[in-house]
Amino acid sequence: MSNNRKKIGIIVALIVVVLIIAIVVTVIIKNKKAKELLQYNVEEISEKDYKYFILYLNEKYGVMDSEGNIIVETKYDKVIIPNSTRPVFICSNEGDKKNTILNEKGEEIFNIYDNVEEIQLEGLITSLPYEKNILKYKVNEQYGLIDLDGNRITKAIYEEIKGLKYKEGELLAKRNGKYGVINVNGAKIINFDYDNIEADKYYDNVDKYKKSGYIVCKTKEDGYRYGYISYEGKKLLDTVYNDIRRVIDIEGDDVYTIASNNGQYGLLKNKETLIDFKYQGIEYNSTNNLLIINRGTKYGVYTLTGEEIVPIDYKTIQFNGIYIYAKTGDDIQYFTATGEGVTTGFTSLVPANNGEYYITIDENGLYGVMDKNQNILISNKFVYVEYMFDDYFSVYKNGSGLGIMNAKGKELTDFKYTTISKIADTQLIKTEDMANNAIEVYSKELEQIAELKDATLDIRDTYIKLYNDNKTIYIDNEGNIIDEKQALESTKEAPDMIGEYVKEYMGYSQVYYTEKMDEIE
Repeated sequence: MSNNRKKIGIIVALIVVVLIIAIVVTVIIKNKKAKELLQYNVEEISEKDYKYFILYLNEKYGVMDSEGNIIVETKYDKVIIPNSTRPVFICSNEGDKKNTILNEKGEEIFNIYDNVEEIQLEGLITSLPYEKNILKYKVNEQYGLIDLDGNRITKAIYEEIKGLKYKEGELLAKRNGKYGVINVNGAKIINFDYDNIEADKYYDNVDKYKKSGYIVCKTKEDGYRYGYISYEGKKLLDTVYNDIRRVIDIEGDDVYTIASNNGQYGLLKNKETLIDFKYQGIEYNSTNNLLIINRGTKYGVYTLTGEEIVPIDYKTIQFNGIYIYAKTGDDIQYFTATGEGVTTGFTSLVPANNGEYYITIDENGLYGVMDKNQNILISNKFVYVEYMFDDYFSVYKNGSGLGIMNAKGKELTDFKYTTISKIADTQLIKTEDMANNAIEVYSKELEQIAELKDATLDIRDTYIKLYNDNKTIYIDNEGNIIDEKQALESTKEAPDMIGEYVKEYMGYSQVYYTEKMDEIE
């Protein structure tokens, strides 16, 4: 008997061990899956990658591919292509209760649902203002998510789904009358506890809006109260504040917020209070990384650590470049960014974005240029000076116009232009001479590449198009004149036989327009 009992005991122990291992493995797998669902990527699509375009003909819309083939006939009042590389087209006519979703063969898809809709992005500047890989579907007045292949991502359990303002890849969803946040994988980021949620608008060049946190709101007996949740979903501030805004110009993982408690403002870093709640206003200056503090009718300056460097004694405080301008009555004082008083002949020193120069403004409002060691390079005798790039400055001479000078004060062009600007993402310069009604394009060596009167200049991804009624000039981003074929091939744009390229339709560039059917055929 004792041996049998021992055997039974061993078997039971083994079963318990196996069950524990199974439970642990299951938890590990679930946690791993949950973490994977929290990770999402925002697809980047360039216009040169577009495969499908909205076609407008006889006041109706359809769809055309990049080869000029008509995929969807122009018989709809509205057509939306959420992702111009994927054949999913949302079509509707005025009065329709349900959208018609078509594929590249013109076949209806996703018709098992009460309705299927795009999810529009909010507060973002993009050529495709929709979530690019998901749609929301409706069943029995509830919403869920599917991908562009029709695979179900979530059940229809939400009263509302819409784009979260200032964030792509995340959605504002509503359950039981309260809002939370889910991502495009359906993973919950913020619980459904709030009356409103907004992203804080924080942006960096690497992650873009992905590390933007959330300002959450609850309605209480005495009004709206706001709190803050990090981009990782961790609560930093309870919903007890009258107002919260993040200082979005401060980069990094630390979150600085200016918040109001009972009408008095303070500064917080994550959960830590740096400046107590006893001021009528706090404003951040990104150039000097300092704060203007307002108490009553007087102003002063604090650092981000809460140190006072200019006392709250002045009627006016403003930042003039690297100087702090403080005034009470006729008394004007200037301070450095560390709070030291200075005597200077300049009212403002504004650093150029390359860190090598300062634009100076004197007491007469005239402009000049200093180097970073404060040696005068261009004396203060010009109405306006603006840094361009390298050692070039756009300079305005009173009574003449704009021209270009270098850092040695040498005049490199005539002073006759009404506008001078660097062409985005190139080292090329555009000038406009209104007297001759001409646009000129120069290389970075200031050699003229092209000039055209009564002209328009369009900037594309890989080239520039300068044209008027009689002539078109194509210039690549290095400043070489190219022909139309080279320009179109560089961006994979559809050929001009399709018709006139229209820049805006429903907020984004997807439309080709033609008056005559035979232009396509």
